[in-house]
Amino acid sequence: MIKAATSILSLLLLLGATSTLCGQPSPAQVAGEEAVRRQADILKLKKIISQAQSAQGKNDLFGAAKLYEEAFTLVEKVGVGIEKERQDTVGGMTAVRLQLADAARKRSDFTEADKQLSRVLRVDPQNGAAQKLKAMNDEALELQRGHIASKEVRALAPEVKEPHVQTSTLVQDARLLIEMGKLE
Repeated sequence: MIKAATSILSLLLLLGATSTLCGQPSPAQVAGEEAVRRQADILKLKKIISQAQSAQGKNDLFGAAKLYEEAFTLVEKVGVGIEKERQDTVGGMTAVRLQLADAARKRSDFTEADKQLSRVLRVDPQNGAAQKLKAMNDEALELQRGHIASKEVRALAPEVKEPHVQTSTLVQDARLLIEMGKLE
Protein backbone atom coordinates (compact mmCIF):
# COMPACT_ATOMS: atom_id res chain seq x y z
CA MET A 1 0.00 0.00 0.00
CA ILE A 2 2.80 2.39 0.94
CA LYS A 3 4.71 1.42 -2.18
CA ALA A 4 1.65 2.16 -4.36
CA ALA A 5 1.08 5.53 -2.68
CA THR A 6 4.75 6.45 -3.09
CA SER A 7 4.74 5.54 -6.77
CA ILE A 8 1.52 7.52 -7.39
CA LEU A 9 2.96 10.50 -5.54
CA SER A 10 6.23 10.25 -7.53
CA LEU A 11 4.26 10.09 -10.77
CA LEU A 12 2.24 13.19 -9.84
CA LEU A 13 5.38 15.13 -8.94
CA LEU A 14 7.03 14.10 -12.20
CA LEU A 15 4.01 15.19 -14.25
CA GLY A 16 3.76 18.46 -12.33
CA ALA A 17 7.43 19.25 -12.97
CA THR A 18 7.18 18.57 -16.69
CA SER A 19 4.08 20.73 -17.06
CA THR A 20 5.88 23.74 -15.52
CA LEU A 21 8.89 23.12 -17.76
CA CYS A 22 6.70 23.15 -20.86
CA GLY A 23 5.17 26.49 -19.85
CA GLN A 24 8.53 28.29 -19.69
CA PRO A 25 10.07 29.63 -22.88
CA SER A 26 13.38 28.21 -23.94
CA PRO A 27 16.51 30.42 -23.88
CA ALA A 28 16.45 30.45 -27.67
CA GLN A 29 12.89 31.79 -27.63
CA VAL A 30 13.84 34.50 -25.13
CA ALA A 31 16.86 35.49 -27.22
CA GLY A 32 14.77 35.60 -30.37
CA GLU A 33 12.12 37.77 -28.76
CA GLU A 34 14.80 40.11 -27.40
CA ALA A 35 16.38 40.41 -30.85
CA VAL A 36 13.02 41.28 -32.38
CA ARG A 37 12.36 43.82 -29.61
CA ARG A 38 15.79 45.43 -30.10
CA GLN A 39 15.28 45.61 -33.86
CA ALA A 40 11.88 47.27 -33.38
CA ASP A 41 13.45 49.76 -30.94
CA ILE A 42 16.22 50.55 -33.44
CA LEU A 43 13.67 51.22 -36.21
CA LYS A 44 11.65 53.40 -33.83
CA LEU A 45 14.86 55.21 -32.82
CA LYS A 46 15.75 55.98 -36.43
CA LYS A 47 12.25 57.34 -37.05
CA ILE A 48 12.37 59.56 -33.93
CA ILE A 49 15.82 60.90 -34.85
CA SER A 50 14.50 61.78 -38.30
CA GLN A 51 11.50 63.58 -36.78
CA ALA A 52 13.75 65.42 -34.32
CA GLN A 53 16.09 66.55 -37.09
CA SER A 54 13.09 67.74 -39.09
CA ALA A 55 11.76 69.71 -36.11
CA GLN A 56 15.21 71.15 -35.53
CA GLY A 57 15.35 72.21 -39.20
CA LYS A 58 12.01 73.98 -38.78
CA ASN A 59 13.44 75.76 -35.68
CA ASP A 60 10.94 73.98 -33.39
CA LEU A 61 13.51 73.68 -30.63
CA PHE A 62 11.15 72.55 -27.88
CA GLY A 63 9.62 69.86 -30.08
CA ALA A 64 13.09 68.73 -31.20
CA ALA A 65 14.33 68.62 -27.59
CA LYS A 66 11.39 66.44 -26.59
CA LEU A 67 12.01 64.07 -29.51
CA TYR A 68 15.73 63.87 -28.78
CA GLU A 69 14.93 63.00 -25.16
CA GLU A 70 12.72 60.16 -26.37
CA ALA A 71 15.48 59.04 -28.73
CA PHE A 72 18.06 59.15 -25.93
CA THR A 73 15.84 56.93 -23.78
CA LEU A 74 15.77 54.38 -26.62
CA VAL A 75 19.54 54.68 -27.12
CA GLU A 76 20.07 53.78 -23.47
CA LYS A 77 17.55 50.93 -23.72
CA VAL A 78 19.10 49.38 -26.83
CA GLY A 79 22.67 49.88 -25.63
CA VAL A 80 25.30 48.60 -28.05
CA GLY A 81 25.48 48.34 -31.82
CA ILE A 82 23.94 51.74 -32.59
CA GLU A 83 26.95 54.08 -32.50
CA LYS A 84 25.75 56.28 -35.39
CA GLU A 85 22.30 56.69 -33.83
CA ARG A 86 23.92 57.46 -30.46
CA GLN A 87 26.10 60.16 -32.05
CA ASP A 88 23.14 61.63 -33.95
CA THR A 89 21.03 61.70 -30.80
CA VAL A 90 23.68 63.19 -28.51
CA GLY A 91 24.79 65.68 -31.17
CA GLY A 92 21.26 66.79 -31.95
CA MET A 93 20.24 67.00 -28.31
CA THR A 94 23.36 69.00 -27.48
CA ALA A 95 22.83 71.45 -30.34
CA VAL A 96 19.16 72.00 -29.51
CA ARG A 97 19.71 72.37 -25.75
CA LEU A 98 22.59 74.82 -26.33
CA GLN A 99 20.33 76.91 -28.54
CA LEU A 100 17.59 76.84 -25.90
CA ALA A 101 20.10 77.82 -23.22
CA ASP A 102 21.41 80.69 -25.33
CA ALA A 103 17.88 81.95 -25.96
CA ALA A 104 17.12 81.75 -22.24
CA ARG A 105 20.29 83.69 -21.40
CA LYS A 106 19.36 86.40 -23.92
CA ARG A 107 16.06 86.93 -22.12
CA SER A 108 17.90 86.83 -18.74
CA ASP A 109 16.27 83.56 -17.68
CA PHE A 110 19.45 82.12 -16.21
CA THR A 111 17.57 79.42 -14.29
CA GLU A 112 16.16 77.96 -17.51
CA ALA A 113 19.56 78.24 -19.15
CA ASP A 114 21.08 76.34 -16.22
CA LYS A 115 18.49 73.58 -16.63
CA GLN A 116 19.30 73.21 -20.34
CA LEU A 117 23.07 73.30 -19.80
CA SER A 118 22.92 70.78 -16.97
CA ARG A 119 21.07 68.37 -19.26
CA VAL A 120 23.69 68.80 -21.99
CA LEU A 121 26.49 68.10 -19.53
CA ARG A 122 24.74 64.97 -18.19
CA VAL A 123 24.52 63.57 -21.73
CA ASP A 124 27.90 64.87 -22.95
CA PRO A 125 30.13 65.75 -19.96
CA GLN A 126 33.13 66.57 -22.19
CA ASN A 127 31.32 69.26 -24.22
CA GLY A 128 33.59 72.32 -24.04
CA ALA A 129 31.03 74.84 -25.29
CA ALA A 130 28.50 73.71 -22.69
CA GLN A 131 31.13 73.86 -19.93
CA LYS A 132 32.07 77.46 -20.84
CA LEU A 133 28.46 78.56 -21.12
CA LYS A 134 27.63 76.85 -17.81
CA ALA A 135 30.47 78.72 -16.06
CA MET A 136 29.24 82.05 -17.47
CA ASN A 137 25.66 81.21 -16.53
CA ASP A 138 26.67 80.24 -12.99
CA GLU A 139 28.34 83.65 -12.60
CA ALA A 140 25.19 85.40 -13.83
CA LEU A 141 23.06 83.35 -11.40
CA GLU A 142 25.37 84.30 -8.55
CA LEU A 143 25.11 88.00 -9.48
CA GLN A 144 21.30 87.72 -9.46
CA ARG A 145 21.17 86.30 -5.95
CA GLY A 146 19.42 88.74 -3.68
CA HIS A 147 17.90 90.63 -6.62
CA ILE A 148 15.24 88.15 -7.68
CA ALA A 149 12.59 86.26 -5.77
CA SER A 150 13.21 82.69 -4.66
CA LYS A 151 11.94 79.71 -6.61
CA GLU A 152 9.37 78.97 -3.92
CA VAL A 153 7.82 82.45 -4.11
CA ARG A 154 7.88 82.46 -7.92
CA ALA A 155 6.01 79.15 -7.80
CA LEU A 156 3.27 80.88 -5.81
CA ALA A 157 2.80 83.61 -8.45
CA PRO A 158 0.05 81.86 -10.48
CA GLU A 159 -1.82 81.03 -7.29
CA VAL A 160 -1.65 84.63 -6.11
CA LYS A 161 -2.48 86.05 -9.53
CA GLU A 162 -5.59 83.93 -10.18
CA PRO A 163 -7.95 85.75 -7.73
CA HIS A 164 -6.89 89.07 -9.29
CA VAL A 165 -7.68 87.75 -12.78
CA GLN A 166 -11.08 86.46 -11.65
CA THR A 167 -11.93 89.81 -10.04
CA SER A 168 -10.90 91.71 -13.17
CA THR A 169 -13.05 89.39 -15.28
CA LEU A 170 -16.08 90.03 -13.05
CA VAL A 171 -15.52 93.80 -13.31
CA GLN A 172 -15.38 93.58 -17.11
CA ASP A 173 -18.51 91.41 -17.15
CA ALA A 174 -20.33 93.97 -14.99
CA ARG A 175 -19.19 96.87 -17.20
CA LEU A 176 -20.48 95.12 -20.33
CA LEU A 177 -23.82 94.26 -18.69
CA ILE A 178 -24.28 97.88 -17.55
CA GLU A 179 -23.52 99.15 -21.06
CA MET A 180 -26.15 96.73 -22.42
CA GLY A 181 -28.70 98.00 -19.92
CA LYS A 182 -28.91 94.74 -17.97
CA LEU A 183 -28.83 96.06 -14.40
CA GLU A 184 -30.28 92.95 -12.77
